[in-house]
Amino acid sequence: MLCGVFPIEEQSRYRGLPARVVRLWNHIYSLFPAPLLRRDCAVECLRAFFKWVAVEQPAHTVIEFPELRADSALFGILTETLAQDSLTHLVTDAHVRAFFRPKADAERYLASVGTAHHRHEWRRQERRLSETGTLVYDSLGSPQDVGKWLDEFIELEMTGWKGKEGTAFGSNASHRAWLEEVVRSAAQRGRLMMLALRLNDRAVALKLNFLSPPGSYAFKIAYDETLSKFSPGVLLELENVRRLHSNPAIGWMDSLAAPGHSLMDRVWTDRTPIISLLIAPGRFLGRILLSSFPLLRTLKQLWSKAVSR
Repeated sequence: MLCGVFPIEEQSRYRGLPARVVRLWNHIYSLFPAPLLRRDCAVECLRAFFKWVAVEQPAHTVIEFPELRADSALFGILTETLAQDSLTHLVTDAHVRAFFRPKADAERYLASVGTAHHRHEWRRQERRLSETGTLVYDSLGSPQDVGKWLDEFIELEMTGWKGKEGTAFGSNASHRAWLEEVVRSAAQRGRLMMLALRLNDRAVALKLNFLSPPGSYAFKIAYDETLSKFSPGVLLELENVRRLHSNPAIGWMDSLAAPGHSLMDRVWTDRTPIISLLIAPGRFLGRILLSSFPLLRTLKQLWSKAVSR
């Protein structure tokens, strides 16, 4: 029985400091680089992984778990195991990102979003946009339609700043192929949620979510930047909040957004803490290095400032 999968990358130094790192690998389109663990044997899997690093890797090796949600089951099991086994560890980064948890109903949630001025402005923008044509909120129905929706999303994303900078899915054939494979697979499994704001049957905003009840993940959003004065992306995100409230199977949605994200931080009222950890897997040299990291990092910064002067 497969109990755990630990995708890793190995690095010879850590932020310029003299330590070898075994790092949980993070895909370019993921902000939750957690290993896959079977819940009923997660502790045994973690201990086996720590032991493998301690035995098979050089003595100055440390383990990095980057960007874990501190309110996740994995983080709880991980920190409890570290405490039980007295493993030296260090928090290297900590921040929060936008997170959705439903309130009693959608209207109560939306009444708590932004300021009264923001809410008035969004209603005004929706009304003004509807005056230019037929405005409809739409959702993907049949998985057979996913190809058409994907083409719309990729085309819309290409018209914006990501297309101009070459970071849109349509700018890279392999990235587009990855997106199509993942989205089609999610649709077949009932794990895909796609929403659209359409003006005269043309998508002016499209949103792509992945569902994993009781949770879900907001993956990407694209909108027509020529209509920015109407905030179509914000309007679709508000509709996303309404749709999530109508789905009792979904208890939360992770924005996967960078801290301080202008859209998500404004529309979503909750936050989830994100923590990065360094762990010494048991060897004396690794523990010494990890314990000295704060001092080494400070000395490195002071040295860089002195050299620049």
